[in-house]
Amino acid sequence: MDNIEIAKRIVELSGGKRNIVSNSVYKTELIIKVKKINKIEISNFMEIGEALGVTAEEGNIIKILFRADRINLIAEELSKITRTRLNEITEEEREREKEKKESQDIQKISSEISQKIEKIEKEKVKEERKKELEELKKLSPFSRFLRKILNVFIPLLPVLIATGFIHGITNIADILPEGRFFTETWWYQVLKTIGWMAYTYLPVFVCMNTAKEFKGNRILGGITGLLFVSNSSMPLNRLPVILPFSHKPYFPEIGGLVIVLIAGIIVAFVERGLKRIMPGILKEVVVPLLTLIISVFTVIFLTQPFGGLLIKQIYESLNILFEQMEVLGGLVLSIVFIPLSLLGLQGGLLSINSILNDPEGPTKGLNYILPVLMMASGGQIGGAIAIFIKTKNKKIKKIIRSALPVSVIGVSEPLIYTVTLPLIRPFITACIGAGAGGTLAAFFNLSTVKSSILGFFGFLTVAKGTHFFFIAAMMGAYLGGFI
Repeated sequence: MDNIEIAKRIVELSGGKRNIVSNSVYKTELIIKVKKINKIEISNFMEIGEALGVTAEEGNIIKILFRADRINLIAEELSKITRTRLNEITEEEREREKEKKESQDIQKISSEISQKIEKIEKEKVKEERKKELEELKKLSPFSRFLRKILNVFIPLLPVLIATGFIHGITNIADILPEGRFFTETWWYQVLKTIGWMAYTYLPVFVCMNTAKEFKGNRILGGITGLLFVSNSSMPLNRLPVILPFSHKPYFPEIGGLVIVLIAGIIVAFVERGLKRIMPGILKEVVVPLLTLIISVFTVIFLTQPFGGLLIKQIYESLNILFEQMEVLGGLVLSIVFIPLSLLGLQGGLLSINSILNDPEGPTKGLNYILPVLMMASGGQIGGAIAIFIKTKNKKIKKIIRSALPVSVIGVSEPLIYTVTLPLIRPFITACIGAGAGGTLAAFFNLSTVKSSILGFFGFLTVAKGTHFFFIAAMMGAYLGGFI
């Protein structure tokens, strides 16, 4: 078939020349645009002897493949028959191309804007990081150390507040007469377990975060932290005597988080030191092994030799102080209780509590020391309220707002470890301020008949007729810490 016959056949198969809108050539393809394509049998184009292939595309487009030496000649004959210009673009196609170009331009501009925004944000982050580093450089080594300690507790704050709230509420429910309707139910015990778990295993989380903050392995820190979790199954606690020391181990009582922090720091420094001196091939196995052994033995040798002696001396001193100088004893006990707890040296006070709580004991179950100890947290709450009023730091305000409610119901750890203690001076003054409440508690001769609640709601546990005096003493602790 010659070129004219092929062109005529194409027109015929395309539904006549009036159905053809345009035709153009791209390489070896003849591109025909038609008005209606639904009645056209695309496969029929292969009947043309010179056609090498045919396809149909969106937009009523038919593409026929011819030999390179024939394609232009066939297209010219087709243009003569249909009276259309070869490679002419229709108004519709122009609009489509225009829209396509505009869309591409918009995408290009959008991409450029996104890149600029990303660049600005990165520069902003760099600038903020640079400012932080400059601020850190201005801080003293001790202040930088305290900031690291704060970084240990900040990630734990939401969990401590949530579980502390559960812990406090369930403790209150345990002693209320109405509590008997649900305290034995399974769901209540599940809630109580949630609160119990978080604070029982808090040393593990603190030791993990401390090790990580000081660039050590957080899992090794967590294993070391388990030393400070009370567990009767622990082999160390089952031994009557630990050589070379001549006193009973007291890990359950030494759960003071300051000691736990020290343990986490020891883990990090031991691990980093071993990594520097250990050959690469041995690091993966030997470093974790030696880190655990060295860290645990170091913690034991640091805490054990004098721990028992200190607890014994504290017990004897405070017992004499409280018995012989009641008001002065209340002042001193309420001031020193939280510092002793931080160091894990509250064991002496706990021993006195256990004696006083005994219904068969000398006081017939009336505990005169616990109301005094409850005032310690009141001082911290008063101090935190003062900080909230004075500070312009939004982050500290937010933390205090979150931690205050749970502190009022007797769980003051979140407030102490994320607000007053990292600021040092407010912690000290809050401890001193708590002495006002302790003095009043001793002056009013307050006593508790139950020991499951701390904080403001401790008034539910005091002896009959003294509830108002307990509230007055707690308000004194709040005011003392605030002042």
